[in-house]
Amino acid sequence: MDYGKFKYEQSKRERTARKKQHVQQLKEVKLRPKIDDHDFDFKIQHAREFLAARDKVKVTLTFRGREMAHPELGHQMMQRVIADLADVGSPESIPRSEGRTLVMVVMPKPAKTGAAAPKAPAANAATNAGAAKPAGPAAAAKPAAAKPPAPVVAKPAAAAEKSEP
Repeated sequence: MDYGKFKYEQSKRERTARKKQHVQQLKEVKLRPKIDDHDFDFKIQHAREFLAARDKVKVTLTFRGREMAHPELGHQMMQRVIADLADVGSPESIPRSEGRTLVMVVMPKPAKTGAAAPKAPAANAATNAGAAKPAGPAAAAKPAAAKPPAPVVAKPAAAAEKSEP
């Protein structure tokens, strides 16, 4: 193999690796303390989409005028956001007050490696020469019992001769 071909293949591998990467961005969802239920659900749905796309979500709750007299309403709203997004994300930072705003960052939960799981048993089966692997933790403790080979039944010679034309 010549050096030019090596460099070309190396750059091709780097390009494909870059295509598969996902740069995590910070998306923002802005709320108010007196937000209606439907509007809240709509904004939470957007946050779900961002978290499903593996992006972080910054939840900003802005107070205006007399709303600053009741910051506990804002904290209750943030707890509701945490509860609604618990299945797709977890809070990276607790809600903190910055002047007239209450800010929190929610990060996506780690992705489940569903693609790697089917590969492992296939590779394991190849190394065990076809031995079946038991499922579950209780079955893993028990050794796998090998099935005895089926007995070979020989036909009587007279029956074999009659069946042939």
